[in-house]
Amino acid sequence: MVLRSKGYVADKDGTEWLHFDLTPGEYEIRKGHPDYTGRICVIGSEIKEDKLRELFKL
Repeated sequence: MVLRSKGYVADKDGTEWLHFDLTPGEYEIRKGHPDYTGRICVIGSEIKEDKLRELFKL
C-alpha cells in the first residue's frame, strides 16, 4: 500500500520533466525543472521495490 509518493522524472522523450505528488485518492502532475537528475520517494508498507524500478525504468 502506497501512502505517499512524490518526485520528478523525465518524460518519455526525455525533453521535459514531470513533477508528481500522489496520496490515496489524490494526485498532481505538473511540468517543471529538477534541481537534480530526477528523484522518487515512495512511502508505504509492503512496497515491492522491484516493481517500482520496473515502473520507473530504473
